[in-house]
Amino acid sequence: MYKDISYDNGFPGSPARISGSVNRFSGAGLEPVSALPVCVINYNSGFWAGSAQTQATGSSEIENLPAGRYIVKAVADNSEFLSQYFSDAFDQSAAEIIDIAGGETRAGIDFVLKQGTFIGGKLIYYSGNEPDSKPIVYVEDSETNLYTRERQN
Repeated sequence: MYKDISYDNGFPGSPARISGSVNRFSGAGLEPVSALPVCVINYNSGFWAGSAQTQATGSSEIENLPAGRYIVKAVADNSEFLSQYFSDAFDQSAAEIIDIAGGETRAGIDFVLKQGTFIGGKLIYYSGNEPDSKPIVYVEDSETNLYTRERQN
């Protein structure tokens, strides 16, 4: 027996949508960021439920979402900006949860991206000695030869 479904993502009922914009600060104020992925993640499962790229105006709209709980991420990997979760969070656990009903359009899911990048890694000790409890990590800019140091907790 086949089940009748009313739209493409395989969930019965009226589809929901989430819309907003992605901008960045510039000398003239806010400037739209185009061609940047915005993803909707199901809060309960952790799986992506939908995505869209921002338009030239910085706007995006993700359609055909079933009713549910979501978090939204502007994915700025491999760019000059930091990825960000709505509302102004850099960590998924701090993201605002968006509850959306079938047929609902949730607007105003807006981002203002910050310039920068994250550097991550793991310190490995080959000498067999116990690692320092608070190592210092140096990062050098290859263009300016300036560096910063960070003591890890």
